[in-house]
Amino acid sequence: MDAEPRTLAPPERRMAEVTSNTRLGAYDLLAARDIAGPEDPRPGQFYMLSAGERWGGGTGERPYLPRAFSFARVRRHPGGGADLLFLLEDVGPGTHRLGQLGPGDALALVGPLGVGFRRPAPGTRPLLVGGGIGTAPLLCLHDDLSAAHTAGIELLLGFRSSEYAQAAGLFEADRPGAEAPAALTVMTDDGSRGRRGLVTEPLCQALDRDPAATVYACGP
Repeated sequence: MDAEPRTLAPPERRMAEVTSNTRLGAYDLLAARDIAGPEDPRPGQFYMLSAGERWGGGTGERPYLPRAFSFARVRRHPGGGADLLFLLEDVGPGTHRLGQLGPGDALALVGPLGVGFRRPAPGTRPLLVGGGIGTAPLLCLHDDLSAAHTAGIELLLGFRSSEYAQAAGLFEADRPGAEAPAALTVMTDDGSRGRRGLVTEPLCQALDRDPAATVYACGP
């Protein structure tokens, strides 16, 4: 069996510099330059994130625990390290504080951690199945498979509504080296974009057509 697809993390917490924080529907796209970290995290690995300053509820209050986020996209930086992109949703005090970060702010991180996705076996077709914020690690996997000219990539993405489904547009932009667009199906709970229903419905149909497909899933 192939070696585990993982990049080992430096042992200590370090500071990355936020380069942008933009709104995408219901999400924040947080970009940071991690000069001191590895340049090649593997799709499916994650980072523990916290704000470099004001990471807590107030004076004398207990700081929040770091939050775990899969990276959504990576670009090697010419000066070393990597430019990382994270997809965030404001669901509590920790993610709210991360959403407040702007260019020049410090982002404390540890990572990459965990084991990434393995490449599909030769002759099998990859099915990427994501729900909501769980689409983030599938974006970097999609980039990786596209750059390797992997044939037959199919994307099945599920969201609550059209506001959340704006994240699907990330899969249609800046696809490095892709020979042909990946097949994309978007499902929403309310039918405001794509088809109404759960993303597991087209997944069952896809597996009926091709039971040997390799499924990569996060979120649904």
